[in-house]
Amino acid sequence: KGSVPNKAAAPADDSTCFGYTPQLRSSLPSWVEVDYSAFLASAGDVGITFLGFYWGSIDTYNDFTFYSGNQEIQTITGNQLLNQSGGTSGNQQAPGSNVYVAIDFSLSEAFDKVRITSRRVAGEFDNIVIGLQNRPIDRVPAPAGLAFLALGLLGLGLKKRLSK
Repeated sequence: KGSVPNKAAAPADDSTCFGYTPQLRSSLPSWVEVDYSAFLASAGDVGITFLGFYWGSIDTYNDFTFYSGNQEIQTITGNQLLNQSGGTSGNQQAPGSNVYVAIDFSLSEAFDKVRITSRRVAGEFDNIVIGLQNRPIDRVPAPAGLAFLALGLLGLGLKKRLSK
């Protein structure tokens, strides 16, 4: 909560607790990782298809990288976001440099881990929100389903004839 001299500046208009990297006395680059894999394993057949977070005083040397297991799915760089929002690197007050980011993923892109990396001082973030979606249930393909229905009807017809 609040700024940490030479380490992190509280995101604009944020008086609550927030996350940042690097931690005190750590080497660079540094990262914070949020691993949802245990949660997802216990939640059943769901995937994360939305991530929202407040990215404070965006810097060109900060990234958010999304993983499925150890496979990288996508990286959003501070540079990309600053170009889209019209912000300037490290500005602690400008609206274009302190933005809420909302990202939709398809189920095929669903991630289970996000890593916030800073190659210098500092990367600030807050209010991380995830959205879950049920994965589709495997269903019997239509031709096979129709074949089973036909066999069932044939069986009922034979049973009726044999019982006469």
